[in-house]
Amino acid sequence: MKRPNKYDILGRIGKVLIFIPLALTFAVVSITSDYQLAATAKRGDMNADGIISSTDVNIIMGYSSIQTNQISDTDFKKADMDNDGFITAKDAYLANAQISSSVIIKYDEEIEPTTAPLVNNNFTSTGAVPVISENGEYNVISNQKMYIYPDLSQVMQMRDSFIIIAFGWGHGVGMSQWGAVGLARAGYSYIQIVQHYYQGVMIMKEQYPATVRCAGRDVDTVEMLARIVQQEISGITNRNDPVDMNALRAQAVAAYTNMKYSGYSVSGCSYVNSYSSCRDDVKAVAQEIAGQYMLFNGKVPYAYYSACSAGVAATYSDVWGSTSHDMSYLTNSASYYDCYTKGYISATAYSPDVIKNYILSYDPSIILSDNPAEWIKILRHDDAVNENIGYVSAMQIGNRTISEAAGITFRDKIMKYNVKSPCFTIIYNGQYL
Repeated sequence: MKRPNKYDILGRIGKVLIFIPLALTFAVVSITSDYQLAATAKRGDMNADGIISSTDVNIIMGYSSIQTNQISDTDFKKADMDNDGFITAKDAYLANAQISSSVIIKYDEEIEPTTAPLVNNNFTSTGAVPVISENGEYNVISNQKMYIYPDLSQVMQMRDSFIIIAFGWGHGVGMSQWGAVGLARAGYSYIQIVQHYYQGVMIMKEQYPATVRCAGRDVDTVEMLARIVQQEISGITNRNDPVDMNALRAQAVAAYTNMKYSGYSVSGCSYVNSYSSCRDDVKAVAQEIAGQYMLFNGKVPYAYYSACSAGVAATYSDVWGSTSHDMSYLTNSASYYDCYTKGYISATAYSPDVIKNYILSYDPSIILSDNPAEWIKILRHDDAVNENIGYVSAMQIGNRTISEAAGITFRDKIMKYNVKSPCFTIIYNGQYL
C-alpha cells in the first residue's frame, strides 16, 4: 500500500542545540467526554468528532502495529499524517502535535475557559550531555543525573480538576527510539547505543537462519528484519543519512535479538506489510545486522524498546514489577535527548466525575471518599524527571493500594491508555497527589 511522495521526514537535530531548551511550544491538552476542544478537524480525526485529540493519537498508534490491509482505505488516509503511504509511530507523533491549543472545560452548565498549553516544552535543567567514558571492556555513555523542571505555574492555579502530566511516550523500558536517534546524531555508534540501553550485554554474531516464522509461514530473515526496522524507527530518521543509520542498526540488533529469543519467529513484533515498502537504507542495514544479537549472562535477553523515554529509561521492576527472570540489564539509562522531542510532555485536565468513572470502571469495589483530593496518591516513583516526578511504581487508589507496577496499571487499565507514559504526576488544586 505504498503511496510515495517527497515528504522530508525530519531535519537533523543540531548537536549543539540538543541541551538548550527550545523555544517551541506545543499543545498538550486532550479531550474527555466532559471537555470540548475548539478546533477544526483535519487529517487525523480518526473518530470523526470534529477535533484531533489524544483519542485519535491512540488510534493511529494502534494502527501502526497492525497489517495495513486490516485498515479501511478511509481510515488509512486519515491516519497517514505525512502522506508517505505508511502508518508508523511518526504519524501518531504528528497528530499529537496538532492537538488543539484552545480548551473549554465544561462542568455541568458552567463553562470555565482556560488558556493552553498547560505545560510547555520549555524547562530548566541540571546536568550535561551524556559522554563516552571507559567502563572495563566497553566504552559506555554516562548516566549522569539530570533533573528537568517544566513550568507548571498554570497547572498549579487550576482548581477542581485532576491534571495528569505525563513524560515520554510508551512504557519507557529498554531502548528509547527517539533517544537512539539523538545519540546517533551526537556521534555514538550503534554498539554504544545498544550497550547503553541494555546494560551489561555483549553483541554476538551468528550465521542467521534463512527464514523466520511469521503469521504461520516462513519469511526470509533479512526481509523480515527490514520490515520490522521500517515499521519501528525509520519514520524518525532521515533516508540514507549515515549518522541516522546507527539508530537503524541499533533497532535492527534489538529486533534480531527478539526474533532469536522467540525461537526465530516474529511473535509480538510490529512490521510493515511488505519488503518492497522498505527504504533502501533500511534494507542495507537489515542485510548488515542480520545475525547480530545480544547476550546477557550467557542468555539471549528480550530487548524491550519504546518510542520516547521520560529522559531516563525505566528499570524493569519499576514499570512491570518483580519477575523470576533476570531483568537487571533493563535499568535506568540516561536518555536526555528525549526531553527535547516535540510531544515529550503531555498534560490532560479531567473533572472529578470523569476520574471517578475511570476508577470505578476499573474496579467498582474501590471506595472513594467525598473529597476528590483523597482519591489518588502516588506512593513511590524513581525521580526520573525530578524529585516530584518519575516512573510510578506504587499508588493508593481510594481504599486500594497498588504496591507494584502501579504506573503501568494506571496508564493501561485505569486510564485506558489515555496517559502516554507510566512516568507521570497528578496535580489537584495546586498540590501533587
